[in-house]
Amino acid sequence: MASVPGSHYDVFVTTGQTANFGVTSDPNSVRAAVSGEFNLEVVTNGNGTGSVATAPGYQGLAILAPDGRVLTAAHGDYGIVDNPGASDLITLGDGNVSVGGASGDTILGGTGASQFIDAHLGHQSVVGGNGGNQMIWGGAGDTIQGGSGGNETIGGVAGNIIIGGAGNEFIDGSRGGQSIVGGIGGNETIWGGTGDTILGGSAGNETIGGAAGDTILGGAANTFIDGGRGSQSIAGGSGNTTVWGGCGDTVQGASAGGTAMIAFGTGRGVGQGETLWDNGTTSGGNDTVVDFTQSIGDRISLNAASDSPNSVLASATQGSSGDAVVHLSDGSSMTILGVPLASLTTSYFTTH
Repeated sequence: MASVPGSHYDVFVTTGQTANFGVTSDPNSVRAAVSGEFNLEVVTNGNGTGSVATAPGYQGLAILAPDGRVLTAAHGDYGIVDNPGASDLITLGDGNVSVGGASGDTILGGTGASQFIDAHLGHQSVVGGNGGNQMIWGGAGDTIQGGSGGNETIGGVAGNIIIGGAGNEFIDGSRGGQSIVGGIGGNETIWGGTGDTILGGSAGNETIGGAAGDTILGGAANTFIDGGRGSQSIAGGSGNTTVWGGCGDTVQGASAGGTAMIAFGTGRGVGQGETLWDNGTTSGGNDTVVDFTQSIGDRISLNAASDSPNSVLASATQGSSGDAVVHLSDGSSMTILGVPLASLTTSYFTTH
């Protein structure tokens, strides 16, 4: 590892070569490269940004502002470590670059085929790139925005704010205490941890695995929510949602014209019921519920201001397979598979 002359950045090369720096303010005039070493051209200019071609014989190019506060890793495959003490802007280019940031930094991903952003020191702002494979490690107080390119992995810690991107993405929120928003496309998997708040994405296919204490809100994507670990608050979104519930879950169905298939789970005993919650707003969502077991405590909770157990029971109908269909005043419906209309009583309901 060697320090860029006149700056607070260290550079390392995975090949084990010695780093040779060609520092110049004129990209058309740089000293000759050293044979056998990793030659990094460092162009100094007023703003630390821009794009110029790498000088002959050099394997990489970086652009640096005079005060070191802005660095662009434009070309080449190498690593950068920012030493603490300044709030810097680091922008990645088209190379396979690894960056270790410091508190207060802003790091922007690039177009490289493989990039790694290590923000574990915390209190940094990270925006993913639009290249190939990308990994981002978060630290306390980070805000992380996913990229728009290929495969991306984001690992968060308590206190992070993570917003998904547009590509195929895995967000690991298993350490808990995070705010996570799903992405806008691609295939996405989100793992939750205790106390996470997770809002599903707006497009694509999404899988969300929750933990006890999580609040999970489905989005507009095609979403599968695994609430099997129990004690979670789950709401379907405006897309097509499938929910697997667990003991003590509160599940709210689809909204804004969406559809939800809700499985309450098997193998539960008395006192291990789940609650299907109606929020009482105009939604028009249509839900289908399986494994609803009234005898162990499963209930449908109605908004007392708009629906009562007696009125909902009176308006219930029989579906095509003989199952009870519950109609609510907000225009939504719930089909309870395995419960014949004749078996439905007010004991299936509670209010809030």
